[in-house]
Amino acid sequence: SIKIDVKSLQIAQRIFLVENGLKDRNELVRKACTDMICNKWVAKGNGNPVAFLRLLDVEIYSEATERALRAVLGSGKLKSPAGFLPENRSALQAEEAFYWRVLGKVAMERNDDDLMDAALPELSDFCQVLEDNMGDSSFVTAELLKFVPLLDLGDELGRKR
Repeated sequence: SIKIDVKSLQIAQRIFLVENGLKDRNELVRKACTDMICNKWVAKGNGNPVAFLRLLDVEIYSEATERALRAVLGSGKLKSPAGFLPENRSALQAEEAFYWRVLGKVAMERNDDDLMDAALPELSDFCQVLEDNMGDSSFVTAELLKFVPLLDLGDELGRKR
């Protein structure tokens, strides 16, 4: 088989592979695409899914990128997904905000308490993150606003903020 480095492909070509591979009706093709993403593309970034997202351009191709990230998260090959959440949330990059939102959404869908505890902040903490990132990037702001329905809006202190 021919091995092609992911960085030798243009972003549009990577997206084409993701979109067509993960949506194919044949289970073997979907599995092969997921394996390629997990074993080659994510591995290229030392197993860091945020580095992988930089290969796809989350701002332009968010739907296909979310599908690819969900495939990575669903593969079980990412040992500690919460370990890749951004530590410094006062100046989020597009890929970090995107990863955080998708991970929070996946945690809620799976009803995974441990992952929800790691991925979903207290409302008051989230309000500070939102304030810190307002105006830096419209994409980051939009991702953070999409995150709001995942939060515990019953947090009295957070609602006052």
